[in-house]
Amino acid sequence: MRKKTLSLAFAGLAAVTTMSAHAGTISVKANDYQQVFEGAGGTIDGYLGHWISLNDENQDLAARMVAQDINLAYVKNYMSDYPDVIPDNYTNFAEAVNDLKVYNPDLRVHITVNNLPDHLEKVNKKGKNVKGEHDPNIPDIYKKVADYYYRVLEGFHVRGVKVDQLDLLNEPGGAAKFALYQGRLFSDAIEELKLILADPSTNPYNIEMPEIVGPSTWGVTSSRKWVEAWQGDLPQAWENVDVLSTHGYSGGWISQNYTNVSQVADGRPFYNNEQTGKLQSGDGLHEVFGNSEPDYIGDVSMAMRVSDAINGGVNAFFVFNLNNSSGNNAALIRTKFKGAVSKSKVYAGFKQVTSTQPMNSYRVTSDVTGLGNTRVVTFRNPGENVAYVHVTNVSDQPQDVDLNITANGVGSAAYGITAIEAVVSDETLDEALVMDETYTTVQDRVSFSTTPYSVNSFKITFDSEKIFPNQTAFNVALNKPTTVSSEYEYLTHYTSNQAVDGNIVGDDSRWLSEKGTGYPQWIEIDLQEKHTINSLSLYTGVGGYKNAISDFQLQKWDGQAWETILDIASNVDPAGTFDFAPTTADLLRVNMTQGGGKEVRLYEVEVMGNKAAPANLTATPGAGTLLTWDGIAGAGFETYNLYESLNGGAYQLIASDLQDNRYINSGSVSPGDLYAYVVTAVDLNGSESGFSNTVQVEVGPPTGLTGDINFDGVTDLHDALMIRSALRSSEGDSNFIPQADYNHNGIIDMSDYRKWITYFRMFLRSM
Repeated sequence: MRKKTLSLAFAGLAAVTTMSAHAGTISVKANDYQQVFEGAGGTIDGYLGHWISLNDENQDLAARMVAQDINLAYVKNYMSDYPDVIPDNYTNFAEAVNDLKVYNPDLRVHITVNNLPDHLEKVNKKGKNVKGEHDPNIPDIYKKVADYYYRVLEGFHVRGVKVDQLDLLNEPGGAAKFALYQGRLFSDAIEELKLILADPSTNPYNIEMPEIVGPSTWGVTSSRKWVEAWQGDLPQAWENVDVLSTHGYSGGWISQNYTNVSQVADGRPFYNNEQTGKLQSGDGLHEVFGNSEPDYIGDVSMAMRVSDAINGGVNAFFVFNLNNSSGNNAALIRTKFKGAVSKSKVYAGFKQVTSTQPMNSYRVTSDVTGLGNTRVVTFRNPGENVAYVHVTNVSDQPQDVDLNITANGVGSAAYGITAIEAVVSDETLDEALVMDETYTTVQDRVSFSTTPYSVNSFKITFDSEKIFPNQTAFNVALNKPTTVSSEYEYLTHYTSNQAVDGNIVGDDSRWLSEKGTGYPQWIEIDLQEKHTINSLSLYTGVGGYKNAISDFQLQKWDGQAWETILDIASNVDPAGTFDFAPTTADLLRVNMTQGGGKEVRLYEVEVMGNKAAPANLTATPGAGTLLTWDGIAGAGFETYNLYESLNGGAYQLIASDLQDNRYINSGSVSPGDLYAYVVTAVDLNGSESGFSNTVQVEVGPPTGLTGDINFDGVTDLHDALMIRSALRSSEGDSNFIPQADYNHNGIIDMSDYRKWITYFRMFLRSM
């Protein structure tokens, strides 16, 4: 019996300030964004009858388990004939979908046409139909296959279910020649389906074209062979694939296998759309447990597979099945025919890794060192000070771990951890909350131990002050007018305004350049007023960030020509942020000259900055420090705010709602201190600009001589002559002396002169 120490280890979980000598480390790279992970998927297929047999209470319980408690993005089923041939299959699945949509109305439906109807299939020499293969010699075969696809869509439509994705293959063979033969379903049949859907006479229900998914091979590496065959010899088949898919029954526990496939995806979403937690030869666990396969290992087996797939680049992961009769490691829940519902052991591991983080979260990378057979997958969403970390111990030994959150991994300053929640599943625990702590002192790292064969999921909150030091910055490009070099004519909703709508996730919110036109392409953004900007972010791809724009320039219009303010070459980050020296602009252009894919697929352009700041701030010391700056006219301007910093410290607001572009700071100062000042503008909506230029004033040694206008250490005739020469002058006049304006009214008058006389007498008495 293995020693059960996990709950004890976590009960004593504590933040530490020094690295444990014996521990492995995980350093989350919080700003290294990769693909979006849409969430989970699951199949209701062979055990659909079990689902339908449940009474209303248990059907509702089953739906809550998988559609509310798990981030279920997709529900899947297999269809093998027309709806009038197998009507119950369509009707029962529609009922199950409606059960699930009670708890997740946005759930998408993924249908695999598992086989073709008999009259469209190839017949072998023995006169038997060959399942999964069509007969290309049948006249108009691809029109007939397209009609079948339409009938499948229609069968669900009339039952109130929209098919969002249509998968044309299920575990076909792996040879390239076979890929080209089956690829004609994608090239020829799908073109025919488009014609059917575009014609009201053949599509009276106005059914929309679903996304096309394939090739759904048995093993991960085979899918790359199919893609490469299509790309080289049947490009129309590849052009019609919207989602690249694979099953994970061969090599589905090796992250690099998925990476190799994602490298040829050409920006398409990439799914593992079928996998179980059952052990298989080569996965490391089968070699330990063999065919005995205890149920408790299901959570670890599934978490390992999900982690490897996500780290390899997949955007969604489907379990096969959502339910079955036994509840073993092939399904999430057990549904007894006309009986009860219960969770299987695999449920916990699947739920933790797919659903601890919100749907459509972004994978970030991490540096992992000194750990044995351990899987780590991490998530963070832009703009949030929360990271989600999953650590799966796939060994019979405990693991001691030190974890920290940084901007870009080892060598970056720690963000600092302020709170942590930990959920654990192992042989004895199922989704147990073993840690929920808020630290009174920000910690650089936390230390913990994982027991053998365990899934450990963390929600970690870190110090927002270290991440967002300038809270006034905002996306100045948001919802601003745009002009582009071209737009994708066929997909008319992928317009340029989608690239500045604030949605950096949704596939339905992108700008696509004209099909097949390549580069160069450009997008112009009219900021409508002057802004001070210092950062550009580009989010490119489809179904997650892919196809980086490698070469591009950010340019501003100077009134006569485009001036380049940022020039990037050989960029490989499809969700990159690029800083540059602050500059002021009102019209921008991102000029893209090289990148991946045949079109620009741009989720979002973000330009970070502020309202244009006041310029030419100056400070003139005296009895009070006079601060002046260039005024801002128009653009909704209302007031100014003035900030002061003492000896390099944080800026503090010392004056607000100023109407004029001048201010005399008559507050107390200390000799020997260094004061710095900046000013901001505030518009009618309350939006504050960035800081102006900084001016500094160093307070000299005390003299007690407030009448010392020329700062020579004495109050004498020279000062008298200066103030007399300035009488009746106003601010802006060449003879105006700010330090002689004792009443701060912008005019040197007799009241100022009488005040100087008072200071002169005080000086004489001090002699």
